[in-house]
Amino acid sequence: MEQNNWSSSLLEEACRRYGGDPSSIQALGGFANNVFSFERNEETVILKLYTYTSPNDHSQLVGELTWMAYLSQQGIRITMPIYSRQDLWVEEIQLDVGDYLAVVYEKAAGKLLQDEQEEAWNNALFYKIGEAMGNMHRAAAEMETVTGASRRIDWYDEAFIHSPPPVSNAVLSQWTTYVNKLKSWPTDPNSYGLVHHDLHPHNFYVHEGELVLFDFGDCLYHWYSYDIAITLYHSMQFACISDPAEKAHWIVSFMDSFSKGYATTYQPLTQQQLEQIPFLLNYRRLYSYMYFKANTNWEQLDEGTQAALERMREAIEQEQPVLGNVFTPQTSQKANN
Repeated sequence: MEQNNWSSSLLEEACRRYGGDPSSIQALGGFANNVFSFERNEETVILKLYTYTSPNDHSQLVGELTWMAYLSQQGIRITMPIYSRQDLWVEEIQLDVGDYLAVVYEKAAGKLLQDEQEEAWNNALFYKIGEAMGNMHRAAAEMETVTGASRRIDWYDEAFIHSPPPVSNAVLSQWTTYVNKLKSWPTDPNSYGLVHHDLHPHNFYVHEGELVLFDFGDCLYHWYSYDIAITLYHSMQFACISDPAEKAHWIVSFMDSFSKGYATTYQPLTQQQLEQIPFLLNYRRLYSYMYFKANTNWEQLDEGTQAALERMREAIEQEQPVLGNVFTPQTSQKANN
């Protein structure tokens, strides 16, 4: 995990390199508390900081930003990176205490959804989410093959995939089973490519009925069906539905609207992709647990996060399916019609 205490000298230097006003810097958060805002040319922009450990860190950031620029060229609404005073996307900053990387982005137009009662949280929005993801997957499928150090990694190249953190034997057994299963899946270009990998309700704004996407920092090569499962998984969390019957109705409604939007910009979801989703939802829960175990200090987590991770561990060890018996063949067929 990135460090959480970013020095004022680092923040001020990064701000200056992008032509900003250091007195306007404000902390916004982020997984590593590495996201800030500042004023530049009378506009608010977003700054992200990273610890620089090797040239690969810089190359992977360039790969992310190149991908974003390509998506923008394809007509997908995203927050674009901003050039520094030296016409660089990524600034390397060397200080006595270490080396760092800085990137600045446009501030997204619109607003975040706040909770499940938000007026915009409806079938029309689910359609728009599917439309946006279909556009991204179409762009990935049509994109020229990327080679070299700036190519974003494949899913199995994440460090904790092959070197898992300390977890219970039951969780480790589940992890090994799921990873080995995924390694056996085919990777044809119509179903596997560069994906967002974290598109949830806090990674897009809604502006005049349209989605503006941001935070592509987790993008890598994976199955498109997993990108879809991620969105469904976190949308279910956002909806906070506990009643099984209501949850079943919500899932059918979400997938029906999402699939229609997806098909308008890419292609209809295949039966195979829909049948993969329950497995991939379980994998997402397992992945999230392993990610936290690998990238955080348990003692520094708040009680709420610790409790949530404990519930995840219990569900994983007991092999409780994320969807229960909700996602049936009939559900899949309805979503594909």
